[in-house]
Amino acid sequence: MKKTFNSGAHIYYAYKNRKQIFPMLRDAVKGTFKLSFFTMLVIVIALIYLISPIDLLPDFIPIIGWIDDGAIMYLLFLQLKKETARYNVSKKETKENYPIRLSKTQ
Repeated sequence: MKKTFNSGAHIYYAYKNRKQIFPMLRDAVKGTFKLSFFTMLVIVIALIYLISPIDLLPDFIPIIGWIDDGAIMYLLFLQLKKETARYNVSKKETKENYPIRLSKTQ
């Protein structure tokens, strides 16, 4: 089976599931969901690289200077796509195991 390169699909999937990213990160901070080490590494490296004034290709060169930033963003979107899919499966399994929500009685 031939695999095709479709970079737009990863960005669209991350955009479509953008509402899942913050709850996923919140659950990771609370400890109810464990992000993979590679995802944490990609997030940290992407943030540091995008904020840092040091680039592989300087940004003052039009278009060429943005290629490295775009590549970092692409890798971040690709990893977030995989992680949100894993989070959605995890959340679905949790709901199946605990289908009844008990409300607090006052």
